[in-house]
Amino acid sequence: MIVDSLKNADLYKTIHPLLPKAIDFLRRPDLATLPAGRYPIDGEKLFAFVCDNQTKPADQGKWEAHHKFWDVQYMVRGRERMGYARMNGASIKEPYNPETDLVFFNTRGNFFDVQEGMFAVFTLQDIHMPGLAVEKPEPVRKVIVKVAP
Repeated sequence: MIVDSLKNADLYKTIHPLLPKAIDFLRRPDLATLPAGRYPIDGEKLFAFVCDNQTKPADQGKWEAHHKFWDVQYMVRGRERMGYARMNGASIKEPYNPETDLVFFNTRGNFFDVQEGMFAVFTLQDIHMPGLAVEKPEPVRKVIVKVAP
């Protein structure tokens, strides 16, 4: 897992061959006004979802992980609390669904806040809980880039 400001994203470009294209997409000047939806970047290996969401209370969050894609979650507007947990000691709550690329877990983890202009990278080994309210539910705009390993 990585959490940092987009200003520092070039530091991470060498950890995955598709990450430079993902970072370039996140630097688009029109992310705040781009219509919500799915955007291809490099075929089915790399694509983005522009999302307008409402954060939720922590008790409504779910611990999740993916088998097919890394998540690069970037906050365009607003702030969001996210959780991170390791696979060690986690038990499966809902089995893997290949159509949604999601598996849900029972586990405990640590939480951190992602402010506007920051991003978090979750690899296939990272259980995470996105979409949580920092203080109270609020609207956010974020981009989730899906990166094939």
